[in-house]
Amino acid sequence: MDQNYDRAKSEMQKKFSEYFSISFFLLFFILDCNNAKPINIDTSSPVGLGAFALEEIIVTQGGLASSPCGGQCVIFASSEYGSKTPSGNLGGIVGADTFCQSAASLLPSGFGDPSEYKALIMSSGGIRDLTHDWVLHPNTTYLNPENNNTISTDSNAMFQFPIGNTFSSNTNVWSAIDATGTTWVASSDDCANWTSSSFPPSGRTGWTGIVRFVDLQGNSSCNNFNSLGLFCVRF
Repeated sequence: MDQNYDRAKSEMQKKFSEYFSISFFLLFFILDCNNAKPINIDTSSPVGLGAFALEEIIVTQGGLASSPCGGQCVIFASSEYGSKTPSGNLGGIVGADTFCQSAASLLPSGFGDPSEYKALIMSSGGIRDLTHDWVLHPNTTYLNPENNNTISTDSNAMFQFPIGNTFSSNTNVWSAIDATGTTWVASSDDCANWTSSSFPPSGRTGWTGIVRFVDLQGNSSCNNFNSLGLFCVRF
């Protein structure tokens, strides 16, 4: 009887140990999913999790698929949702970001909080360019929710061209991005760092209807009251 009791007790302890290990793993997975840190599991001594036969699990933000944007990375042209600027005076880069956050509130649900959006725009003087306050992530795919087209960045956080058209519309958009070379640089045509509604100065623009949409290689006067949009991205 004592042997049966000991055997039953041992079996119960073993099952409890397995249950505890699995429960602890699931709890750790849930609590740690926002930290995007690797978890290595030693399968040479599989205790509790042996039945899963897992060698390594990478816990990343948003689940098992890595996303630096906290979810699906998004790009959209504000003009496609009827949101346009009155002139080149955007209130600087901060004002441009605020504009994009307001425009993002017009997106369908499921694309993050509007506060997560910034303007895909450059400004001279080291205010916003590839090395200062840049808004694109390297090696990342962005979705345009207007038509579900996607575009990816390279290791330098620039979009890879040529590609198919990302946008469905044909509208002029402020950018001040000079994309004529191998590396994007900020154009000096940026409406005085996006604070002027006069002419001169002028602002370099993009165009949603072309493949290299960030740079039309043309300028618009900063007092352009035809209203231009902005490219906005989820950061």
